[in-house]
Amino acid sequence: MDNLDISGGKYVEGTVGTVSANDSAIAFASNSINVMLGSSFATYAKAEAELAIEAGGALTDIAVIFLNSTSGVAEMYLSDTTANATNDHKLASFTDITTLDQLAELASNNITEF
Repeated sequence: MDNLDISGGKYVEGTVGTVSANDSAIAFASNSINVMLGSSFATYAKAEAELAIEAGGALTDIAVIFLNSTSGVAEMYLSDTTANATNDHKLASFTDITTLDQLAELASNNITEF
C-alpha cells in the first residue's frame, strides 16, 4: 500500500447501486479512500467484492469505509488490492456511525493526512 494518497481528490464517496451489479455512477478508484454508501455489507470481503464489481476490475492501494451490518458500525480497511484478501487490514471502527445516513455525513474534510 505504497500509493494511498488523499491529496488531489483521492477521496471517493458514493452509492454502490444494486449489489452484484456494476451500476454505480461513482468512479471508485485505486490509490484512494473509497466510502461505500447505499448498502451495508456483512463482511469486508463482501464489501471488497462489490467494490471490484463497481470499479469494473481490481483496485490497488485503497482504503475502504463501509457500514458493516454484522458489527453494526462503520469500519475502515486498508488493502493492497481487491483481487485477493492477502493484505486486507482493519484500521478503524467508527463506533458512532451506525447507519448509512450517518456514514453519508462523513466527508473528505473529516480525514486529514499526517
